[in-house]
Amino acid sequence: VDVKYLPYKIKGEKGYVYVAIDECTRWRHSKAYPAINGDLTVEFMREVLDNAPFPIFCVQTDNGQEFTNRFLKTEKTHPLDQWCEANGIEHKCIPPGVKELNGKVERSHRIDEQYFYWRSPRESFEGLNLAIKEWLKYYNEERPHGGLGYMTPKEKIEERLIALPNEDVDCKLQYIKNRYQIEAQMKYYNIYNFGLF
Repeated sequence: VDVKYLPYKIKGEKGYVYVAIDECTRWRHSKAYPAINGDLTVEFMREVLDNAPFPIFCVQTDNGQEFTNRFLKTEKTHPLDQWCEANGIEHKCIPPGVKELNGKVERSHRIDEQYFYWRSPRESFEGLNLAIKEWLKYYNEERPHGGLGYMTPKEKIEERLIALPNEDVDCKLQYIKNRYQIEAQMKYYNIYNFGLF
């Protein structure tokens, strides 16, 4: 998960786009806001959890104050850490200055710059978020990705759901594999109205 500063202002206001991308399938969710903070991060993550066609076990972020209190002199638990704990999700922060560990989300920012922002609406956050929804539908369901062997994220999810039952995993991971299969199958069906089995 990362935040991209909008390359333009909306009605004189700075804008920020939260972006979540799945490491394996490149499935993505994004939303624009006029600010960034811990509460908006949690609001965004709720949307990610509701819209992801698979369960989420881990979230990786940088060390921005919208994601962590790691470098602040406070004992207060960050809202994202509270939310992750309540939802059984691990929150990992990358080491400072090592953006390469968030390379997939950084690459997705470049794709947005090249193919989306130059033609996106600039009149309101509502209009921008409607356009982002359309862009994400195209990005997740129609746009081939070189890093996925020219499959779409949706096709990669389908491939993983079909292959996973036949893959051997370490006995420590069997519970996660089983949970993932059950939850992903239900979420995928609810989002795409299509069952694979």
